[in-house]
Amino acid sequence: MSVADRVSALTLPVLESLEDRLAEFTHLPTRPGLITPTPENSGVVGGVGSQVEGVQLLMEECLNTVTALRRHQNHCAALLLRVVERLDTVAALEGELQGLDPWQRGRAFDQVRAELAVVLSIPEGTAEQLMIHAKSLVHSLPHTLGAMEGGELGWEFAVVIAEETELLRSIGVEDTSVESFEQTLLSKAWGSTLRSFKDKARRSRERLHPETIPERTLRAYTDRRIQKSRASDGMSWLSLYAPAPTIEAVWDHCTLTATAAQGPHEERTLTQLRADIVATLLLNQTMDENHIHRPPTT
Repeated sequence: MSVADRVSALTLPVLESLEDRLAEFTHLPTRPGLITPTPENSGVVGGVGSQVEGVQLLMEECLNTVTALRRHQNHCAALLLRVVERLDTVAALEGELQGLDPWQRGRAFDQVRAELAVVLSIPEGTAEQLMIHAKSLVHSLPHTLGAMEGGELGWEFAVVIAEETELLRSIGVEDTSVESFEQTLLSKAWGSTLRSFKDKARRSRERLHPETIPERTLRAYTDRRIQKSRASDGMSWLSLYAPAPTIEAVWDHCTLTATAAQGPHEERTLTQLRADIVATLLLNQTMDENHIHRPPTT
């Protein structure tokens, strides 16, 4: 039986209806101590002597189930990474066996990436990042992948570790130092939210390996871009990724202009004015054309 067949054969338990579980406690007193125990009314269920205790038991069961499902989810994510890494490896092997040249291998990789994106219902760029992270975690981060397989570490945390350690390798940090840094990040992951862990990981890298700061800044700078995404109701989003001083200056300029335009004559909010001012400047229009001007003086 193939791995795919064994995975497809996995089954999860079905929850009993809440009504049936609550029915187990309906004959009990509402709260502990409301009724003097007698042979007729003592019917303790699983150590529960009241309806309140029964409901509390169900709450505990739910939290324990969420915990178990989260561990199972993390283990499944680790298995997915191993399968994706194997897909990448055998795709490369196919190219070698067929004698493909570099250009043909690149097109073959594009096809594999596209197929993976379709299966997972994700953009091709996201599928490519998944393949990159899978290769890194399987070949270079055994402790992180082991924590995922043990159910202790989530996929999002593993991505942070992969990206931070990849930066160290890109500037020539020795493998032993990278492994030590990986262990440091794993110790900081326990009990952290994803946002706080990202901050901890960045601060740890900058403190332990300050030589990565210029490299990281340069990478971020070369990734500057403007993006458009469609929204509903005839609207769209426009996002600008640029150096922080540039964004702060743009924001301040739009805010100052919008604040100056507010007054009894203006019905638009400050937020709406900012958006109209950005559109006016980018389209090389005048403020008067868009009815943006200071209130009239008397």
